[in-house]
Amino acid sequence: MKDYVLKYNLKSVAPQQGFSLIEVMIALLVVAVSLAALSQTLATLTHQQASLTERAYAGWVAQNRLVEIQASVGSEIERQQEVELLGVTWQTELQFDSTPIPGMVRATLLVEVKGAANPAARLVTVVGE
Repeated sequence: MKDYVLKYNLKSVAPQQGFSLIEVMIALLVVAVSLAALSQTLATLTHQQASLTERAYAGWVAQNRLVEIQASVGSEIERQQEVELLGVTWQTELQFDSTPIPGMVRATLLVEVKGAANPAARLVTVVGE
């Protein structure tokens, strides 16, 4: 019997093209993790922007209310008041504390969105009695 030797022509064998299933799955995993991280980051940024906006508006409400309080020294001042600003109802709570200076009181004004648990702004000033 004759021994047949198979000879491969290496030039005629085409190189593999494309990706294996494992490579595709790893690429999809990397993309999924990246998109999840990006989504979380965008959600955090959106929450922070909304919080900053709320605090800026609450600061405006507090400043307006303190000007009203300083202008009405000597008359009756409401301790709690609701204020409408930019389509939002804000609750203000005024607290008075004594100071070591006779005739002067410390006024602390808390401002929050109506129904919120925490104040969005707190301003403190000193007014004469």
